[in-house]
Amino acid sequence: MHKNKKLVEALDQYDFPWDQDETIFKDKSKYPKAIGDFLVCFSNLESALNLLIVDIINDRAHDLGYQVIKTLTYKAKADLANSLYLSKISCIPNSKLKNKTIGELKLIMGKVIKLNSIRNNIVHANWMTLEKNSRVRVKVTQNDSGRVEFIKTKITPSMILKFANQCNVFANRLYSFPDKVNSRFSIN
Repeated sequence: MHKNKKLVEALDQYDFPWDQDETIFKDKSKYPKAIGDFLVCFSNLESALNLLIVDIINDRAHDLGYQVIKTLTYKAKADLANSLYLSKISCIPNSKLKNKTIGELKLIMGKVIKLNSIRNNIVHANWMTLEKNSRVRVKVTQNDSGRVEFIKTKITPSMILKFANQCNVFANRLYSFPDKVNSRFSIN
């Protein structure tokens, strides 16, 4: 997942992932707790993203903002937040602070998108294919010749918990970002 090369494995005639020594059952006490912790922390991140958007749409009441985002995917919300804040940041009078704030926004939104990709891998992993080396299937694809392939990546409980922590760190950055942007309008 993170700085981790994905492995592509071609499907043989049949797929019987549960014949792999039932690794998920041996490690069952480690993975479910880590996955649950990650999902709660990711929920915090998505809540922070939602509030980032609804607050810039209308800081007096959030109803309109939630009407706007209620059908958006996570990626669409991230794109909308980026666009709205980039527009607002472009009006900061101090060019040095403007550039610094644009850099901060780019870093935050890049991580917000990356954590969603990680969430997708964790949530959609075929945990029955977990191997002893902690590689697990995260996607089924088809190569140019039409052969089915499985994309595998290494996911360990400690990696999942590290990403959970990153969700909370970046949620806190999202929660505080509007105040940071607003404060830069009063600095010359």
